[in-house]
Amino acid sequence: MLSTGNGTARQAYQELIAALLKHVGDESPVVRAAAAEALAAWQEAAAGPILLAQLDKEATPETRAAMAAALGNLKVVEAVPKLMAMLDALSEVEVLRAAGALGQIGEKNGVHAEAVKPALKPLSRLARTAAQPAVREAGCLALARIAPPSAEQILSAALDDPVPSVRFSAAQGLGNLGKADEKTVAALVARLQDKDKGVRQAVAAALAKVGGADAAAQMADRLMPGAEAEPAVRNALWEAIRSLADQSGSPDLAQQMGDVFFGREGAEDMQRAAALFELALTKVPATARNSPAAVALYEKLVDAYLAAGTPDSAVPTLRQLIILTPEENKTRLREINQQLGLILLAKEPYTEGIPPLVAAMDGADTPSRNTILKAVQARAEALLNAKRPELATELLTALARARPDWGGTDLAPALKALNDQAAAGAIDAALTKLTGSEEQAAAATATLKKIGKAAAPKLLDALEAAARKKQTALEARVLAALEAATARSDHGYDPKAPLDDRLKKIADWRKTS
Repeated sequence: MLSTGNGTARQAYQELIAALLKHVGDESPVVRAAAAEALAAWQEAAAGPILLAQLDKEATPETRAAMAAALGNLKVVEAVPKLMAMLDALSEVEVLRAAGALGQIGEKNGVHAEAVKPALKPLSRLARTAAQPAVREAGCLALARIAPPSAEQILSAALDDPVPSVRFSAAQGLGNLGKADEKTVAALVARLQDKDKGVRQAVAAALAKVGGADAAAQMADRLMPGAEAEPAVRNALWEAIRSLADQSGSPDLAQQMGDVFFGREGAEDMQRAAALFELALTKVPATARNSPAAVALYEKLVDAYLAAGTPDSAVPTLRQLIILTPEENKTRLREINQQLGLILLAKEPYTEGIPPLVAAMDGADTPSRNTILKAVQARAEALLNAKRPELATELLTALARARPDWGGTDLAPALKALNDQAAAGAIDAALTKLTGSEEQAAAATATLKKIGKAAAPKLLDALEAAARKKQTALEARVLAALEAATARSDHGYDPKAPLDDRLKKIADWRKTS
């Protein structure tokens, strides 16, 4: 009903409603039906008594059906007795609309649930014994909306109806009940292999509401290779399993189902296992997060992420495991740090992998340290081959700062030589960028600052060349990069001084660099 707006709009609306109410008694049955539908669409409560009165006079089945539907849409509770009487009408369309209207009026958790109780018996009769499939379906749908406990047996039996649409409605209705006994759940589970994909999908949705651990296991079986083939049904099965696990107050069901999927093969099953392990962890009380059971669950989650091919997702969990693992368990801490470091080493910023890898080397034997150092070496070589020397030297420099002995193995000389090669390449690339745009020059200066004093000799060469060639802008850029790399501003070099004075300053700078 229109309740806001200006006076003109309200008046126009009132005139429209008045006209529609008048047409409820129009001489044309088509007009009467259209008026009833329009009034219901506008949710005009004042139409209820008029439609109800007209229903007694109406002789045309199609128009009676339209009025029944309108009374249902308006939830006119006074219409229940007349709608019940229409359930015995000879016209199928009247029966269908009357059943639908009763379902709307008595909808579960609505205010008129008590008023439609007398209709439950005839609706159940229609659902069970009506000759026409559409009528059986309408009976099931009405019972599904009203969802009385007494409907469970009727709807469960309707799962065996020969018509798919009736089975579909029965499954929906059982889900709407909110709970069901073991026999009903078993009947639903049996229909997971129904020939009709729509029924299978409705059954999965129903089991999400009334199923339990056994139903979840049965649905997981339907997700095995060669079982359920329809994507929509597979998705419904998975969502139902997740829903049941989520409804559980403990982590047990989520973990059990996670174990089921983890015991299979393939990225999709591993992703499902990870999702269920994640869900299980959210149900572990905060006070039990460091318990052996919780730690084992974290470890399963990491394994699932890795098996699913999503190692990045394991990073937060590995960090949590480092926190939870006792300091005295040094071997396990080294394992976790190595796992974390190798994952971080595979993506930018590569240097994030160095701290955990260094922690993994602490107290490790030489072969173990060599394994880690070879991984760092391989990443640096890959970056050099990809023409990213600045990232290679940044990575190796981070290692050298954390472990000045380069890990203390026979790989140290090779790593140092690789760093020198990377630094030289990074310096050459940065010097080229200094001649480019402002953005390139700024990036080059940042790279040279990270390289540090090792960049000074080539930068001094570049400064001298720019001074001799009178490349004023480049000279200023190189000087700024030198100051950043050497952390010096006391050099006394003045770009405005005579060339000989500048060359002398450069010579002095070389002696101290």
